[in-house]
Amino acid sequence: MHHFYMLRPVATLLLLLTVGTFLFPETATASGRLRVIYELPEPEEVAAARVIFQSEVAAEVAQIVEEWRLLDKDVTLRFGTQIGPHFAVLKNGSLEIQIPYSFFSDTKKLFATQRSTVPPEISALNTLHHAIYHELGHAVVHTKSTGITDNVEEYEVDTLSTILLISVYDDGANIASSAAKAFQLLAKDPDAFLPGNDDFQRAQEINCLIYGSSPAQHAALLKELPLHSSLICPSRFKKHHRQWERTFRIQLPD
Repeated sequence: MHHFYMLRPVATLLLLLTVGTFLFPETATASGRLRVIYELPEPEEVAAARVIFQSEVAAEVAQIVEEWRLLDKDVTLRFGTQIGPHFAVLKNGSLEIQIPYSFFSDTKKLFATQRSTVPPEISALNTLHHAIYHELGHAVVHTKSTGITDNVEEYEVDTLSTILLISVYDDGANIASSAAKAFQLLAKDPDAFLPGNDDFQRAQEINCLIYGSSPAQHAALLKELPLHSSLICPSRFKKHHRQWERTFRIQLPD
């Protein structure tokens, strides 16, 4: 859903990211950039804001956006909003991804309720990484002729986030796996801070793509997936992988 409104005026820390060489597909033609803004946090948000800033998660996404030329228009990624994560078209026509600092804090608390070898802070940052690419997907759908309709947009941008993480990052499958785990936990939590009826389904779809990207490497995921996923998921990964390659006019790594 796109929300049309102006943000409250607050002091900001503006980070205009200049990036170095990562990978530069010659066939890509888009020229939009991702500009990252950190709103001045409230006292209770300082710790979360510091972790997000120091993690350089946003810097990595901005680098990928520019080097892979994923956007046709500039998009602002604004941390510290009161609502979100979501993609918004503002009254002046500018495009913005809005993420509260509390999203990281609440996600960290969610993971802290579970026993895991992965620290809650890392799982929360991974989930944030996936969320940024998810909202970036809405910007892509808004600015490109993708043929994606409103009724499937949420599903499709989830696939984009997962495909990009798996294809571009060495540990992308682990990053996406944290997002899937977050959705699983949210599906079981009646007091979830981001309630949704399709959380479990979203977790399964992400895990299906992870498994499909490398069945031998991620065979353990089959126990969490429906029957026949060993046949369905590899072809589903290839389908969405090709779909987003056509959208961006680039060749994504497998």
